[in-house]
Amino acid sequence: NILQSYDPNDNMVFIAQVSVLLSVMMTYPVIYFVARNAMDPMYTKLRAHFDKQYDPMAREAVRRYVTATVWHLIALSSALFIPNITVAIDFAGTVAAFFYLIFPGLYLARVSFLKREKIGNVRANLALVVGATIMTIGICLFIQGFYQSVQGLFKDTVVERLCIPAAADHSPLNSTIASA
Repeated sequence: NILQSYDPNDNMVFIAQVSVLLSVMMTYPVIYFVARNAMDPMYTKLRAHFDKQYDPMAREAVRRYVTATVWHLIALSSALFIPNITVAIDFAGTVAAFFYLIFPGLYLARVSFLKREKIGNVRANLALVVGATIMTIGICLFIQGFYQSVQGLFKDTVVERLCIPAAADHSPLNSTIASA
């Protein structure tokens, strides 16, 4: 974390740390909302496919609590076992391949099957080829990025201070950061 490289006694560094904390706290519910809205329809359609009597609205609150709990447990276990923020950022960049490449490619492939009569066979086949190509590139980038982020889990990282205070500060926090 770059904020660990600065003097922890500086008020501006404290304000920056609080700002990062607020940013993460405000971003988390938005990300959870998007993830829940992406996963919930898939679950309800799959469940309705196997259970014809299934009513998706009957247990919606339970589903929300379960997904929130699972989401928090994943985030907590990630925070416990990922050694530094660089690995988490690398993994987040890897997941971005889904949003930027794999999902749009999947959408194009789906359009080619569902709208074949409207758009014609040539355009539908073109959409299928372009969608498959985009998905293939996205999957390759995801695998490469995931492999690199897993490699980052096993690297030893050293935090070097960018800004060393003029006076020697012998507080336990500074000696811990300097020795890390």
